[in-house]
Amino acid sequence: DYAYSSANFTLSVSDGDGFNGTHPFPFPPVVTGNASGIATAVGNEDTDVTLDMSIIANSSDATTPQVSVEIYNLPEGATVNGATYNPLKNIYIASQAAVNAGLVTITPPRDLGDVNGSMTNFTVEGISSNLIFRASTGPINVNLVLDPVADGVALSASPEAAFEDQAFMLNISASTIDGDGSEILGDYVYIKLGGGAVWFGVTYFFVIFGDTDASILGTNLVGYYRIPIADLSSLMVLPPLNWNGPLNFEVYATSIEPTDFDLDADHIKLSFFSFVVNVEAIADAPILMAPAFFTGDQDSVIGLTGLGAFLVDTITTNGAEVLSTLISGVPPDTIFSSGFNNGESGTGDGTYS
Repeated sequence: DYAYSSANFTLSVSDGDGFNGTHPFPFPPVVTGNASGIATAVGNEDTDVTLDMSIIANSSDATTPQVSVEIYNLPEGATVNGATYNPLKNIYIASQAAVNAGLVTITPPRDLGDVNGSMTNFTVEGISSNLIFRASTGPINVNLVLDPVADGVALSASPEAAFEDQAFMLNISASTIDGDGSEILGDYVYIKLGGGAVWFGVTYFFVIFGDTDASILGTNLVGYYRIPIADLSSLMVLPPLNWNGPLNFEVYATSIEPTDFDLDADHIKLSFFSFVVNVEAIADAPILMAPAFFTGDQDSVIGLTGLGAFLVDTITTNGAEVLSTLISGVPPDTIFSSGFNNGESGTGDGTYS
């Protein structure tokens, strides 16, 4: 079911401007306040960039319009902060207050600033609107200028199993984090070996005071080994003699953004990585000393002068080795001044510990 009603009315139109003597149409707003006279967006790669512009209503506009800024034609992947997104028109709309306060920023796509000398553009458009009409400045081209910034180095290590007194591979790898491959690795990595470990099969030198790389971006690298980047995959280390337990390693490496046109401090990034290698213990064969034969009188004590056993590994800070001796092949019923009789074997020879 439904119901409806109808009515008639008369519309009379008389001469006049329709706004009590005022201009019914708003005037386009005015972009002001930028030193260059135009809107710009200048900043660093991978950081939010402020839209640098001011916008005011036209002084001739008596309609008291609302002023806003439309932002569109952005690089793919860019977003605008401090504005409202209209998905139907694929534009962002920012208020006059937000724009003039510097609260509208552009988040550029990652690594966009890597292309030196090329400026990416987007469009802004100032809008004045009253209850009925709107006026526009028309599209204004804005240069999005981004200073390239180095992203750093991804460092990792997968050292092979390490055993006491044996050399092992560090298997350190380094690669740039930068997404488009424009960055390059520095010529050297800097490594500190822990616990007295030494390089195996090759000689490298320490960074010393006065070297050009003694400090990089404020980080003191004195005392670190300077390693050519090409050698990184083949590094072998020998633990300290008779050492078992943890060894600590520290690694620094740099990435360089060669497209940075002004070569300011951010064109290079120093990255740090540390890791621990646990060296497993292996027992060392002891040193034995024994003359070819002993002599003495029947039914009397015979001195075993010159018989001895000694530990090779005497380090106690990481768990000392334990020495034990076994003497076998002596006549039955022989008695030693110390030790333990382990009983007689099937051949009639006794063993003693």
